[in-house]
Amino acid sequence: MESTTQTYYPTLKQSFGLIGLLLLFSLAGAIPMIIIKGMHLNNGVYEQVAQLAMYVISFALVIELAWKKIRKQGLWDPTPKRQMVGMEIIAVLVIMTIATIIVVDPIIELIPMPEYFKRLFEELMKPDLTSFLTLVVAAPILEELLFRGIILEGLLKNYSSQKAIIWSALIFGIAHFNPWQAIGATAAGVLIGWAYVRTNSLIPGIIIHFFNNLFAFALMAFISGDVEDMTLPNLIGNDVVYLAILAIALATLVVGYRFIEKWSEMKS
Repeated sequence: MESTTQTYYPTLKQSFGLIGLLLLFSLAGAIPMIIIKGMHLNNGVYEQVAQLAMYVISFALVIELAWKKIRKQGLWDPTPKRQMVGMEIIAVLVIMTIATIIVVDPIIELIPMPEYFKRLFEELMKPDLTSFLTLVVAAPILEELLFRGIILEGLLKNYSSQKAIIWSALIFGIAHFNPWQAIGATAAGVLIGWAYVRTNSLIPGIIIHFFNNLFAFALMAFISGDVEDMTLPNLIGNDVVYLAILAIALATLVVGYRFIEKWSEMKS
């Protein structure tokens, strides 16, 4: 049984509270979008800039509020963690990220996407500059600061590492507020959370997050067609080749896991 003599911020309940705040700020940030459309300024540029600003401000507010509580509790260390992570570890984690995307893809396929959500995704996730800045630049930094630097770090102080990683990954998935992104985000959250624990650094997670989102953006930018059709089996078009790639991806995750576990044991 885990000790309850002292709790650290954020606990599991407080972590869900942070996601509630994030949703609240995001909904409040939708007001300028409504005003822009009401003023007939939605020629693309104003709306895109407003979406990016809304995203950054929402995360910045939640992160700042959480850091205030951490500092008030006397747990905040202004000195960043300085665990040296070599390029070979980064390379292995990037390869594992690609493998995770491949393995999770058939699970996402099991959930049909309604036409409304298809149109919504196509509207919000356009291959333009502001989408790139939001998805590929801002998201890896801001989301890692919140979900790993604050939420996972707090959960690790209160629970076992396995429980903390799983719960933080689930919270990360829930925070995407739709099942199609939530499944992939949860899987990525497990990988990033495990990498955070093993490397004691936010940098690998930011890089994993960057390549994961870059892959999604590349699909939007260079592959035309229905959002739901952008699955690996459809893109490959050959079941035998697809199954071979899936088997290689699973083997890659196993080998990568063992490699980094051994690396972590040598560093400890």
